[in-house]
Amino acid sequence: MHTLDTFLAEVDRRLKEGDDATPRVIDILRPEETAAFRARGSKVFRVLARISDDKLLSIPQQVRECVRYAWGEDVAGVRRPDAASVGGVVDRVYSLGEHSGFKIDQSPIMHQILQDAAEGQFDALVSRDGARLGRDYWEKMGTIRDLRRAQVELHVIEDGGFFDYEDSLNKVKSFANTWGDEGKKLEEIRKSMRATEAIRSAHFPTTSLPFGYEPAVDPVSRRKIWRQTPEAAIVQSIFRSLIDEPYEEFSALSRRHGVSRQLLRKIVRNRAYTGGFNWKGQFVRAEPHVIPPIIDEPMFEEVQRLLTRREMTQRIRSPDLMNVLLGFQRTT
Repeated sequence: MHTLDTFLAEVDRRLKEGDDATPRVIDILRPEETAAFRARGSKVFRVLARISDDKLLSIPQQVRECVRYAWGEDVAGVRRPDAASVGGVVDRVYSLGEHSGFKIDQSPIMHQILQDAAEGQFDALVSRDGARLGRDYWEKMGTIRDLRRAQVELHVIEDGGFFDYEDSLNKVKSFANTWGDEGKKLEEIRKSMRATEAIRSAHFPTTSLPFGYEPAVDPVSRRKIWRQTPEAAIVQSIFRSLIDEPYEEFSALSRRHGVSRQLLRKIVRNRAYTGGFNWKGQFVRAEPHVIPPIIDEPMFEEVQRLLTRREMTQRIRSPDLMNVLLGFQRTT
């Protein structure tokens, strides 16, 4: 199977060995063949297909187009963004068969897909259209969430090919704003909000970035993550300065580090610098490759203790409190 034509011929032969209406897993390559392609730098794709009662092609047609797309060809006007530099091969096809109205979480084939993804058996999943991912929007987002957690790319040919997990939420909001039915619009926005919650529950940030970070895209998973900027050194220096001189005036400290006093106060209270993000009063810790820590947890806690002590000292030294204490002394 050294050419696309011979590979497609083998795919067709394997598909004819069973009934399209029956859920099944179809292996195209042996494990040693898959390993050989990976050793040569190729990306391993798997195809997701299902019998459709609309115009979205039969299972053999779906699989052929997905194989051609994985191979690097232009299909339905879209092409893999890395097709020119990275080879692609399909080693397995997952066929959901004919399941009208079935729930995706009850499909043994979908369970196997997600288990294989979690085990790192393949690099990317490709489907002809998004309807293969779930019966409704929320089921689809559950599938997308699990694939993202497994660091598996998703490609949906009907939706433009490579699927940006994060940007999909903005697309949903954009579509919702164009609908005349206000009920549908609000429902899609609520679904988008639930999807955002799912992303946060997987410990990926969706909040604004603090000073010292910039947005980036992980080259492997294509997820939006945070990366340190040169200003991260300023954040580290501010925390060290407070430990060395805990009672230095904030005005002097801000001038020395070239930041405003308002920003400085935000920096020293922001636990996000330990490698996470704040949401609804809770701190959500992320993996180091998602949000690399600028300072460690002990340093942050030490600075919080110093700030609390500093505020207590300032209150004691305030004129109003001093007058109260002096008045108390006179009465006694």
